[in-house]
Amino acid sequence: MSDTGSTYTVSDYKIFEQSSAAVDTFVSSLDDVKTVISNAKKVISDESVFAGPIANSCIEATNDFDIIFGKRMEDFNSIKKYFNQIYDNYQKGDKNADKLILSKDDKGNIVYSSSLDVDKGDVGSIFNRFVEELKKNGLSDASAKIAACAMMGNAYRETGHTFDPTLVSPAGTSYGIFQWRNGSAQNDKRWDEVVNWCKSNGYDPNTLAGQIAFVAYDVTNGRYYDVGNRFRNAQLSEADISKLAEVFLNKYGGAKRDYVESHYGDIYDSRYLNPCVNAALAYYKKYVLGL
Repeated sequence: MSDTGSTYTVSDYKIFEQSSAAVDTFVSSLDDVKTVISNAKKVISDESVFAGPIANSCIEATNDFDIIFGKRMEDFNSIKKYFNQIYDNYQKGDKNADKLILSKDDKGNIVYSSSLDVDKGDVGSIFNRFVEELKKNGLSDASAKIAACAMMGNAYRETGHTFDPTLVSPAGTSYGIFQWRNGSAQNDKRWDEVVNWCKSNGYDPNTLAGQIAFVAYDVTNGRYYDVGNRFRNAQLSEADISKLAEVFLNKYGGAKRDYVESHYGDIYDSRYLNPCVNAALAYYKKYVLGL
């Protein structure tokens, strides 16, 4: 896209409109398949030969297909909205339209948002704020950059890629960029700790500035001082960045492989570890190495 003063040409982004049309065609095909399945279900119900348990099994199978295709159609419609939103925003001259992020939420639903610009900052300014606050709390420049990458990798996963400080979990019990939880036990009021610390130190707890300041204190001089020690002793390398992203996930995020896999199945790597590590390494390459 080229800047032409106060307007922006969007011819290069016609691909988004074309992609939307392609999704329409695919959804139409899915709709045809769903019609065939519905007709089959009716035939099964009408034919006396499909009686008793056989009929029930056939109907259950077609119901399953209905659910699966219905869900996939919802996903493709979300993708179509994503394409349309980008294209519409570019047509209106929004240079930040490409910050829309397509992802899946914790329930597997496809969602899109534009909140990398939270608090009027971008990811680079968020990285710099992490480094600044960590250095204020005693880390060297190198250690602060290691910590920033590892911590931001976790915040990326916790917020669904948005770094939204106002994010509240569906259950209404976890808040902010690290989803600090207010549990039922008196000693499990982490969000209250964030709020009280921020107010005592002149920050708004519902902003990135406040939450980054708190977590920088928390891992260097607060409850998670041992995590800060790991940052102090690390090297600026991909291996240490990867390891420390997992250390932060385990200790600060509370997501440990044994617990996750015993309660939720084999999802630790795909849903927890890999998103954190991959994001942390991306920040390391971009903001530390300048690649």
